[in-house]
Amino acid sequence: MHRGWICVVVVSGCLLGAPHVVAADQHIESQVVHLATTVANIEIENQEFATFTPPAMLSPPHRSVGDLRFGQIKRRLPTDPLWYAKHHVPFAATYLNGMPLSLWCDLNMNGDLADESPVHLYDYPASAGAKAALIDLAWVARTAKDSIPVSWKIRIVLEPLAPPDTLPRYRLQRVFANTGTVVVDGRPRNAFLYDGSNDGLYTRDYGDGLFIDSDGDRTITVDPSEPEFLPFSVSAQLGRTLFEAAHVDVRGNEIELRSVAGQQEQRRADVGDLAPDFSFEALDHRHVRLSDYRGHPVIIYFWASWCPSCEGMAPMLRAVYDRLHPRGLEIVSVSFDEDRGKVLAFEVKHREPWPVSFIGRSFFENPIGRLYGVSVTGAAYLVDAEGKFQGRYYDIEDLEERAAELLAPKNAERP
Repeated sequence: MHRGWICVVVVSGCLLGAPHVVAADQHIESQVVHLATTVANIEIENQEFATFTPPAMLSPPHRSVGDLRFGQIKRRLPTDPLWYAKHHVPFAATYLNGMPLSLWCDLNMNGDLADESPVHLYDYPASAGAKAALIDLAWVARTAKDSIPVSWKIRIVLEPLAPPDTLPRYRLQRVFANTGTVVVDGRPRNAFLYDGSNDGLYTRDYGDGLFIDSDGDRTITVDPSEPEFLPFSVSAQLGRTLFEAAHVDVRGNEIELRSVAGQQEQRRADVGDLAPDFSFEALDHRHVRLSDYRGHPVIIYFWASWCPSCEGMAPMLRAVYDRLHPRGLEIVSVSFDEDRGKVLAFEVKHREPWPVSFIGRSFFENPIGRLYGVSVTGAAYLVDAEGKFQGRYYDIEDLEERAAELLAPKNAERP
């Protein structure tokens, strides 16, 4: 089971200004969002330290006391492969008796901490015993057309060891963010840019987008699978409107959003609610719509060929299908792969008979994945014969047990 990202944190009250109420039925075909750099303290990561050096680190720092722990600030250059960023910024911290002592960061970004001095640490008041440091990173990102200076100010927070954890944790915060307002259902809402590709630029290629406080509660969960994230690479629904990014300024100063007509409002379902409907053309050219399976329980399975647990789950899921399909169970699957050839090879190997959706996008950039808020591969979402969502499962045995219950005659006595 693999996540598409690692941070799920809550940022509250980080944006300035209260929205002004306007006509609730106001519809805007297109809007230009102007953004300005403000202090926002957006927490982008909450990770356990590692005891091994990260790949980007050539050598550790010189230290005389304490246990050495390792972390990294995710950074990629435009020339890095999409799934393998080679230019992360490593850092290392020492701990003594579970408390942070010192911190080194690769400020010159040469991968070598042996030539770095310890950075200044200060008490972090939001967490007892924690220490923090402000890190400035600057480089030039060279695209096909331009050379663009990038500047980050990152706060690294070193948490003390908190049993039963076996290793202490660190948190990373972007001190500055480009913020502005987006009109959602007639009301201006606070928003900030998210650099999901970690390259310091804003494009429609992958990962980047806007987090928008669409419900006005001044709280945003920084997780791209959340409904309040609008990715630039695909259209996404906010409130009653489907938006797409018509223009994205690479420096993040201006975004043009356009509403997409003809989209019905869809909401993610809680257990017992009607499951959101969707349709797709399968790899074998079958036309599939979830609502067409009414009268049959359906497993919606999200997977990827690069996911090791999905490889192991494939024969188990096929066995469930073979046992329960004669009784009425159906399966549809959604691939989060980007390479069609790898999907086809996986399907040939495992001989899966159910329809497979493949569009070359994963997680929050896949419309079905986004509709169901999927943040991991190897996840099965169960829908009953009436089309109601019954829950998500990561264990095949639990999934089969619940699916079998849905197939049992309603008047059958439970043992």
